[in-house]
Amino acid sequence: MQGNVQKYELVDQVKNSVNQLLKNWEMLQEEEWGVTPETQLLLERLACGEKNYFCNSVSMDMTQPDDGQQILFGVCRNPFDDFLSMAESEICELIRKADKSKNQMVLHLAVFVGSMKDRICVEEQFNRRACQTIRNKINKMPGIGKRIRSLHCTCILIRDYPQKTVKLKQLKRFEMIPEPPVGRALNQERSWEDRENTAAGDAVPLIQSIAFTSDLYQLVDLYNLIGEPLFQNNVRFGIEEEMGVDQSIRRTLSEEPEMFWFKNNGVTLLIEEDCGPLRIGEELVLGNIGPGKAPNFSIVNGAQTITTAARYFYKLEHEKECAKGDGGKYAGIQEQIDRARRMSRVLVRVICVTANGDRERANELAKSISVALNRQKPIHIEDIAFTSPAVSKLADYLHRMLPSETNAFRLVRRGEAVGTNRCMELVEFARARMACVGMPGTARAKGTNELLRLNNQEDGTLRFVYRELFADDWQDAEGEAERAVFQRDYGAVWFAHQVALAYEWRRKDFHTGSPEFFIILNNGKWYFTALFLQVLNRFQTDYSHFSLDYESIYDRIPEAMERFADIVLYLCQCGDSDEVELGSNLFKKETLYRQLLQGFQTGFTAENANAREQINQQVQEFADLFGVELSREDVSSREENGQSSYIVLQDSKVQVKNDAQALVQITEYILNTYSVPAELEEVCSPWLTAKSAVVKTGFGYFRGSPRAIRTKTHSFWVGTSSNTIAKCRQLKTLCQLAGVGKGEILWVKKGKTEFASGS
Repeated sequence: MQGNVQKYELVDQVKNSVNQLLKNWEMLQEEEWGVTPETQLLLERLACGEKNYFCNSVSMDMTQPDDGQQILFGVCRNPFDDFLSMAESEICELIRKADKSKNQMVLHLAVFVGSMKDRICVEEQFNRRACQTIRNKINKMPGIGKRIRSLHCTCILIRDYPQKTVKLKQLKRFEMIPEPPVGRALNQERSWEDRENTAAGDAVPLIQSIAFTSDLYQLVDLYNLIGEPLFQNNVRFGIEEEMGVDQSIRRTLSEEPEMFWFKNNGVTLLIEEDCGPLRIGEELVLGNIGPGKAPNFSIVNGAQTITTAARYFYKLEHEKECAKGDGGKYAGIQEQIDRARRMSRVLVRVICVTANGDRERANELAKSISVALNRQKPIHIEDIAFTSPAVSKLADYLHRMLPSETNAFRLVRRGEAVGTNRCMELVEFARARMACVGMPGTARAKGTNELLRLNNQEDGTLRFVYRELFADDWQDAEGEAERAVFQRDYGAVWFAHQVALAYEWRRKDFHTGSPEFFIILNNGKWYFTALFLQVLNRFQTDYSHFSLDYESIYDRIPEAMERFADIVLYLCQCGDSDEVELGSNLFKKETLYRQLLQGFQTGFTAENANAREQINQQVQEFADLFGVELSREDVSSREENGQSSYIVLQDSKVQVKNDAQALVQITEYILNTYSVPAELEEVCSPWLTAKSAVVKTGFGYFRGSPRAIRTKTHSFWVGTSSNTIAKCRQLKTLCQLAGVGKGEILWVKKGKTEFASGS
């Protein structure tokens, strides 16, 4: 039993470390990975295998073969020569399976090791120069063709914990300084409002703190004992060090270790446990570890100091082992190690948060301390995107909204959401917005880098590649127009965010079902959210009149999730879907979602009458859960009742099957019939271009399959990856440029006029 506990503990360590790597590399996606039996087996092999082993991010369901960044995970268990040759072979195999039409890729090699000794050996084999050599070697191999743009290696120390009480020893009592009491209790920080609102005698978290000086090597030893989980709230592995701090630390340890205390900011260690008072003495107990018991303490500031010092000491140990035959060199290295160990000391601050009966508040307090102290983070694309004009305008507008408004929320910077109500970070907002515009596959599959990618415009401003995030008329909207645009585009974003959170939380309530059911349940969060919004909003992406509060429907979400899974399963097995392979990749695209949406609007079709009746009954019951009456008719009946979709080009009426066809045919007609000024491409560049290079980028409205059209003199491409409202705005701009008269062009969708020129 104890063996199983250790195995699961190691698997959790590996998964948590991988998630932190993905976050640091800005590759962490919304979707959860590692939930299938296949990926779970790969994790177990990484964590608990006995031989050298490799797997990659495609097999782990983190990336797709055509992504620009890929990760090769390896575990090094000796011999090192075999590990090196296996790594090169696995890199070649990964590249050969990737899409050859894509540009060069960035390849990350993440290696798990079991001790600092192994870490030094691996880092020596895969240092920057060695990675360049390996990259050049592989790029010259037949069938590869310079596919690797860059190769980086990151080592991760994972340990199985022995049963042990962890202490800092040989401390000097007279050097220890406890933080003086605050308020009524020792280091108890409470706001004036808290004091007023808390009844006398109520339990509140207790904060204690002691500052002292410790031998640096004790913390190095602690890192070798615990591994990367020592930095669970301040993990920096995988982040390139660009400020020269690592080099400065090594130089101080080598040349003047006695000055280390004076040149270092110190280390902060956070303990979360009901451990009683921190006592001044020669030893300080940090906590207990063992099989199945992870540390309850972590370094929240100073990870770079400890990891760099550990590399310094253990690299010297490695060099000493290699110099055993050379007595003079061996003795010199040993003297250098002893001097650095004896003289290098560091300032340590230990903060202990004791729940004292209020565990939830204690956890929140501990997180807020971690965020406040952990400021050594690199700038991410999310930080840059937050400064863009569209985001700044939205954040300012939301700040002016009354908290009582149903769709009000706050847009906050990365890491500032702790302890705040009704707030979203920018990447959370982007995913919820993608669901609102009917792009759940994008919301699920795209990492932060892709989702928040920006382009520099000619005027020097930044604009998002995904134009759906911010409408063309948002930036210039003021007064009542600003409020109208917000309600139209963002009136349901907070609701969508809360539904997605509720889905993730309630997903844990399901314990029985077929494997297919759990594939849908584990991967369908954003599909469910987008479809749910469309049903509640009467199949419109204009949310001007959306005012529902998610709390009123929270209890009905589990039943809706179950019906949703049944409907998707039907569509994949019995419907007219072209997608037949039910797996996680199915939910990374919009194809299945569009088929679902069409079925909800017009009814599902199937040759088997019983299956057809059953699925349509499920759809109606899904809608009934929320008091929505579906008015679904088949295509033929809608055409008989005059509810078909068509366009009118002067006196000619043309039937159209979808929005994209309407946009393309109207655009082609205008370009061939009217005189269009030279500034056409400049004004309409986001969706209309004669430049094939723009189309090949696949950005913005040119994602998916842009449609080619031909005029008398040029070929153009029309980007159709926009919603109906955006297409109408685009057509209005084009008609104004071309001087199209009032009523000369008309677009009717399902019996309703979507667009009329001159209106």
